[in-house]
Amino acid sequence: MVAAYNAADWITETLESISSQSRPDLSCVVVDDGSLDDTAAIADTLVQRDPRFRLVRRRNGGVSAARNTGLAELDHTCELVCFVDSDDVLVPSALEVLCDALAQRPDAVGLSGWAEYMDADGTPIRVGEHRRKQQERFMVKGFRVLPLPFDADTTFAALVARGTLWPPATVLVRRRVVAEVGGFDESLRTQEDWDLFIRMSRHGPFAVIDRQVAWYRIHDSGLTRAYRSNLFYQDVVRRKTWRSPGNSPAQRRVVGATWRAQQVDVVRGRMRQVLSAIRSRELSRAAWSLGVAVVIAARLVRSGPQRPSARSIHFRTALEWRADGQPLVAKEPFEDDMANSPSLSTKDHAP
Repeated sequence: MVAAYNAADWITETLESISSQSRPDLSCVVVDDGSLDDTAAIADTLVQRDPRFRLVRRRNGGVSAARNTGLAELDHTCELVCFVDSDDVLVPSALEVLCDALAQRPDAVGLSGWAEYMDADGTPIRVGEHRRKQQERFMVKGFRVLPLPFDADTTFAALVARGTLWPPATVLVRRRVVAEVGGFDESLRTQEDWDLFIRMSRHGPFAVIDRQVAWYRIHDSGLTRAYRSNLFYQDVVRRKTWRSPGNSPAQRRVVGATWRAQQVDVVRGRMRQVLSAIRSRELSRAAWSLGVAVVIAARLVRSGPQRPSARSIHFRTALEWRADGQPLVAKEPFEDDMANSPSLSTKDHAP
């Protein structure tokens, strides 16, 4: 299914990539989430040509609400679902490859391939970079964050450590498991797919295959605001996951241990920066890096992820940017901006 908001520049290429899949037995619901441009009209043109497509229009409510609407509108015979962003593109064999591989793993709740980056014009860029990021999965041992083998499943513990199943177009999931966990959390502005996959992983692992199945389009601006909102909603998901009544005692321990290990890892990295800056006689940079380390270390007095705070995110990012030699930015509350400008863009949620 495809959730779309003001995607007139990209929606044609996205839908045509689905229509031309090598596996023809598919059904696609396109949800226009109150677009202000020609998204719905463009989508309707393709819908009129291909009976496998349906267009649903709704008032703007955000990506999670739109995807939940699409799930409810899917034909009851659809057992597997792929959530394709309205500006990304599937490779021609994507659904065939994903379906065939998932059929070999009845224990898995889903299966993921990998993507490559492309620019606004659809030209491949930074080849191999996205694949490497997706393959970087971790587990926690003591206070150390250790890499997982490439062919290992993506489990609850791996997803808690790092959300690597992105973009959603690279993942095929079992619809019944999505329903069992309640679908997408409509309160999340970003990180909504990470949150869903974590909840699904309590029911089983995500298998992986070494195949490209999608192209991930990069065309965003306003990266500073995206960075802050990412940090905020990452904290929201971590806190929600840690406190979830759906956890087994072991899973709750995994969340707490992973969070603490990640904080320790950040502190270690910043202390190395402090020593490097001192050796280089960059005392100002050393002081800012030490400040970041102190702020992060102070979080370790808690047993698990703390309550998210926009103010603490502003303070932390200000320290980080000064420590890394980047200019300071305006301090307006980013969550207020997001609330006043609803958007279905999911390009700012990558880990």
